[in-house]
This record gives sequence, structure tokens and C-alpha cells, in this order.
Amino acid sequence: MEQGPGRLLGGRYRLLSEIGRGGMGAVWRATDTMLDRDIAVKEVTFGPGLSQREKDVLKQRTLREAKASARLNHPNVVTVHDVVEEEGRPWIVMELVPAPSLQDILDAERTIEPHRAAEIGLQVLDALRAAHARGILHRDVKPSNILITDGSPARVVLTDFGIAQMEGDVTLTQTGLVMGSPAYIPPERVQGERATAASDLWSLGATLFAAVEGYAPYERPDAMAALSAALSEPVPRPRNAGRLTRVLEGLLVREPAARMTGDQAMPLLTDVSTSRPNPMPTQYDETVLDRPRDKDVALETVLDPAVRPLRIPPARREAEPEARTLLEPHGWSLEQQHIPPPQPPPPYGYVQQPYQTPPPAPLLSGDSGTRHTIVIAVSLVVVVIAIAVAVVLLR
Repeated sequence: MEQGPGRLLGGRYRLLSEIGRGGMGAVWRATDTMLDRDIAVKEVTFGPGLSQREKDVLKQRTLREAKASARLNHPNVVTVHDVVEEEGRPWIVMELVPAPSLQDILDAERTIEPHRAAEIGLQVLDALRAAHARGILHRDVKPSNILITDGSPARVVLTDFGIAQMEGDVTLTQTGLVMGSPAYIPPERVQGERATAASDLWSLGATLFAAVEGYAPYERPDAMAALSAALSEPVPRPRNAGRLTRVLEGLLVREPAARMTGDQAMPLLTDVSTSRPNPMPTQYDETVLDRPRDKDVALETVLDPAVRPLRIPPARREAEPEARTLLEPHGWSLEQQHIPPPQPPPPYGYVQQPYQTPPPAPLLSGDSGTRHTIVIAVSLVVVVIAIAVAVVLLR
């Protein structure tokens, strides 16, 4: 049978060119010869080291999950059209979405703004909630499985429903099968527990973490180091998430039962997605001393550059005596020109009393006679001393 481009699958789908290839499969651009439309075909291959029994189990699981995802009709889920089995392997026929993945964007930009990550997270979460409502688990939510189209608003498409567990970077035996990308696998799955809807939410949180921080929570040089970190290390605290931090911390809780649910995350993501960063600096951001201004024009603030400057009306001057007319009810006089303006009331009802000089202390009765007596007594003492000195000198 013909391999590669030009191969016809199921007598209907012709492969044109390879779009991408992973560890256990490839994605092809193809055409539906019956409907004359472009499509994408996922070729599922089995990794080395699997027994025939393990291959059969994975094939049946892929077919079952792919058929389940085909029942989904959601704008944020890639549409699965058909499943074809040839040479003992499943081929998934799906919608062709010509758009870069979130991983492609992060490779080019490294990080994105929290509000933009929240917009992407909202649409992915909406897709997951629709799938969970039908009992379908994705099992491999990660940046490379999220496509983002151009346009405003952009359409976010979650891909690989039903076959994500076969498209991971880790392959173990059936007794300890862990499928998925190590950096985005939730701790409970590393411990061998069964995947649940909460597991997909943890992977969504790890994806949004990578979008704003530039690396996944448990990103390590190799798969074993990443799995070991997921088992024993806490999730690092985000530093660039801003208002998205609360969502990340809630989705990345280690215990699934205590993890933030989709219903709880939805309004928080909506709130963050509507926020925007501070505007870029403009021509108004120089200091007020850097440019001349009219003395009657109020200075605009740096935070409100778009607000027009307000013109301050000149202060009302008191009319000159000659300018007054007989129509003015109070006329004018010299005294009236110098009447001081009324003072505003003191704050908090406190009225300061004017300072009054304290009156002189009153003299006590008898003070005058006492002073005279003291003066006479001192004078007599001085006279007695003088007489005594004179007597001594005469001898």
C-alpha cells in the first residue's frame, strides 16, 4: 500500500503533506475526495516496547474516545469527522484549523499578558466543561494542543480529544501506564490514580502558568525529573500572573477534591480577561516643567492623558467705585470696599477662642504695710552697725 503523501485512506481521504509529527503519531493535511474539502488526519502509531496486548488496549481506547469526541459540537473543540482503521492502526479524520498553537506563540514571545492568557483559558475551560458534561476527558491539555486563530476575537480550539493519552511524551507498561506530557501531568495521575475532570483542570492551570511565566510548574530537563517533581515538590508561586494568580493557585492545588472547579474558575477568568494593563507612555508623560503652558490652563495628570485640560476661569475682581451703578442694592462706600471676606467655618465644629491677656494678680491685703515695716527694720540695723563701728574707731 502506498505510504506518505498521496495515500488514500478508507477510499476517501487522500494525504497531501505532513503538518507535524510527535513521538507516537503525525498530523497530515489531507483532502476529502467525496466532499472536496481540506481536512486534517491524525495518524496514530504505537511506541516501541509495547506488547501486542498493550497495542490492542490502546487502539480500542483510542477508537472509543475518538468516537465520543465526535459527538461534541462546540466552537472551541476541533471537530472529529471520522475514524478509519487501516493496518491495525486508527486514523482520526478531523477539522483542519490553519492556526498556530499556543506553544508556537510562547516559543516566539516567551510569555503573554495575564488578560490574554485569561481570554485563552476561558475558551479552553468552556470546551472542557462541555466535554466533561458528556463524560469525555481530554487527559493532555497543554500549549501544543491549543490552536489560536487570527481575528478579533480570536477563536481558541482544543485539539486531540480522545487520542491525547496516546500522544504524550511518556509511555509506560500497562501496569503503570502514564500517558501525557510530564510537565503538564497532575500529581494524582503520576501517583497512578484515575484521571478525572479535576485532572484536566490542573493541566489547564499548568498551561496558563506556562503562558504568563514562560515555563511549566514542573518543567525539568527530562521526563523522570518532571514526574519526581510532581510527586514531591510544591508548585512555585507565579511572579508575573497579576490578577490571574488566584486562578492559578486554585487550579494547581495538589489534592483534586480541594482543587478549584470549572464553575468557580469561570467568573474569575472573565474578570481577569476584561482587565487591561496600564497604557503605554504618551507625549503627556513628561514632567510639568518640561514644557511651557498657559497660566490659565490646568495641568493634566500623567494617569489621565486623554482628558482635555480644563481652563480655569479668572478670579472675579471686585468692581472699582466708579464702576458701580445705582442699580446695585447696597451701593458702595469706602468701608464696604475693605470688608474682609467671610471666613470658612472651622473643621469638625471646633471654634478657637481668641487669646486674652490674663489680668494681673491682685495684691493681698496688708502687703503695703508689711513692706514699710521691713524697710524701717533694715534701716535701724544699718544705723546700729554704723554707730558701733564709729565707737570702735574713736577708741
